[in-house]
Amino acid sequence: STIQLFNYSTIQLFNYSTIQLFNYSTFMCTILFSYLQHPRYSLVLVANRDEFYNRKTRVAGIWQDLPDVLAGKDEVGGGTWIGVNRQGKWSALTNYRVPFDQLKLDGKSRGKLTLDFLTTSDSTESYLQRISSADSLYNGYNLLLGSPTQLAYYSNMEGQARNLTAGVYGLSNHLLDTPWFKVEKGVKELKDITQQIDFNPYDLIDMMQNSEKAPPTRLPNTGVPVAWEHELSSLFIEIPNSQYGTCCTTVLLIDYQQNVRLIEKNYAPERVGIVQDLTFHE
Repeated sequence: STIQLFNYSTIQLFNYSTIQLFNYSTFMCTILFSYLQHPRYSLVLVANRDEFYNRKTRVAGIWQDLPDVLAGKDEVGGGTWIGVNRQGKWSALTNYRVPFDQLKLDGKSRGKLTLDFLTTSDSTESYLQRISSADSLYNGYNLLLGSPTQLAYYSNMEGQARNLTAGVYGLSNHLLDTPWFKVEKGVKELKDITQQIDFNPYDLIDMMQNSEKAPPTRLPNTGVPVAWEHELSSLFIEIPNSQYGTCCTTVLLIDYQQNVRLIEKNYAPERVGIVQDLTFHE
């Protein structure tokens, strides 16, 4: 069977079966974060998760089987795209975009990498040493791992861990701080909002609902069709005919006393309008 990813007469159909597409995590995301820049928060992060709308997902909350974990859940792969635990560790993930015919359909769940970090006592360094030996078993990913004392970035497409210093960063479906249109736009807006000491975190959610597309000269060339590049070039993605788009926005705030606030706003049809505003207190 075939699924039409775009309502354009010129775009080809991708010959993946419905089962393959919807049991394989294809989520694209944008993560923008300010680290050790704000007087109140050591971390100010906002992220969009882009995915097929009917991929089975649980909204953010405390996990019944893992009561120290606060995260949404990808109920197909069993992992998460962003989460935090009571010990002050957090993790977030984006996929690295490649042409569809280069995807490993038997690749291991990348969302489990995010979850496993939250459930282990490993430091960021020891965890990255452990998982890097299995890089070839996964499709491309970008992983952010935070603790009360450290923030690390790793991509299996680059193979080298980076310890991040204070700054404002942007990450989408290429390497950290790749100057894509939506990344640069988002970083600028995040800087503007977080200049205020008492900024409203819901302004970050509003910021991520911007659907302005990149001009043709600013489209990346990741090997997918140009129409796909165009549709994915905005912070907020909505492709109704393909049942694909931004499914939720997440804000993660961690202050210098390790108090945590996580806000999630949902847009996928089955969860549209659901807002979770949750806290962990030290």
